[in-house]
Amino acid sequence: MRFFLVTIAFLFSLASYAQNLEAYFNLSRFNIPGEQPYIDVFISFNGRTVTYQEGKAQIESTILIRNGQHIVDFRKTKIESPLLINDSIPTDFVDLQRFSLKNGKYSIDIFLKDLNEAEADTVKISYPFELFFSGNQVEISDLELVDRIEQSSEVNLFTRSGYQVIPFVSDYYTKSRNEIMFYAEVYNSDNKFGSDGKYLVVSQITDTGGEVVGNFRKLTRMDAADVSVILNKFNIEELYSGTYQLQVEVRDAENKLIRMNSFQFFRNNPIPLSEVVINEDMLGGEVLFTEMITDREVLMEYIRSMWPRAEHL
Repeated sequence: MRFFLVTIAFLFSLASYAQNLEAYFNLSRFNIPGEQPYIDVFISFNGRTVTYQEGKAQIESTILIRNGQHIVDFRKTKIESPLLINDSIPTDFVDLQRFSLKNGKYSIDIFLKDLNEAEADTVKISYPFELFFSGNQVEISDLELVDRIEQSSEVNLFTRSGYQVIPFVSDYYTKSRNEIMFYAEVYNSDNKFGSDGKYLVVSQITDTGGEVVGNFRKLTRMDAADVSVILNKFNIEELYSGTYQLQVEVRDAENKLIRMNSFQFFRNNPIPLSEVVINEDMLGGEVLFTEMITDREVLMEYIRSMWPRAEHL
């Protein structure tokens, strides 16, 4: 069961600079006790990198799920952007496809093509993943990052408990994003604690060494059930640049850890100059901005964000 101790979330930039299409992919695994598990496949498109005709962008998405060499499921869809009116600014848009699968080892192939761009190449990503839920032990789904929640009577793949849960398909939080929200599910807690039992859910943000950062820790008392929903959020305005883990733990009445799942994310929020301690050695010579950034992933993200882009002449 080591696989479920740490969540594996697949976040990729699918970029083809020849056609300027940018999209981000995330795969989340969930279970339906007594039935088959399923995966949610999210693809978020950068609305400023697709081609519009009559106010609409159209992307052809083809998804293949393979078990070894065998295709076990297939989905081809045409994804349309929100209508772009006059000189409005293009917005990002998200597609969700759900696949019901048996436990096992799989790979996913995704093919994307901008249908409004005649010379566009097809963007492709392939990645392996494993799906396993025991059916009787306490387990936690993947942690699904949330962009926003809207109360709605509409029923679709984004609907959860009467709300539209719009995912945040990235693991990178810029300075302008001051809240991290997530959705997860706990399974089979009634088997462990009894139908009238209770247990504790601990939600926290830790550093790469596993230490809780500041006061980013919340405790929630839960009633045992076959499926329990966790919807939580943290204000991260004062969470400064670095690599972090978002963790969810299930603990019993004696505070013993029963199950844990986590998700790694990156925060770009430099410490204000008023809080930076500058020593005399730094003032004695040339200071490079890279000396102020000790986290390799954050430094790489800064460099990627400065990648030059220009229109073809």
